[in-house]
Amino acid sequence: MLSNREQVLKRNQVGFSIQEIPELRSDQSETRTSLRMKAVLSVVLVLVVISSTIAKYIPKSGKRIPQTLSRGWGDQLIWAQTYEEALYWSRSRNKPLMVLFHLEDCPHSQALKKVFAENNEIQKSLDEDFIVLNLVYETTDKHLSPDGQYVPRILFV
Repeated sequence: MLSNREQVLKRNQVGFSIQEIPELRSDQSETRTSLRMKAVLSVVLVLVVISSTIAKYIPKSGKRIPQTLSRGWGDQLIWAQTYEEALYWSRSRNKPLMVLFHLEDCPHSQALKKVFAENNEIQKSLDEDFIVLNLVYETTDKHLSPDGQYVPRILFV
């Protein structure tokens, strides 16, 4: 938008003001509208990017995936966080280590999880006699996949 001084200079040079020509005024308002739209779209885009990075995944079933180390396999059990930590606990407490490999979206893993978590005898035995580790990713350690990399898979170390 031109200042009053610039309008006076333009009027003196050309003999008319930009404000006096409707086509020029509409071009200016279209330019302002276009800039506003770009600014609004930029803000919306930034908000979408931020919200998508912050948002938590909720499965289609509406159930949230447990955020504990048990991942639904036995919330009352004490689960090791890493293989190294599990090995340390196993040695220091003189108990065998049970490593459970599974995938969240595998129907076989889900079926085993249901039976595993609901059976009180299994839960009691694991709590008293084993160190337990729950992994949802494959490992490159060949000792943890002696007979292949399938899921669900349970190894005793």
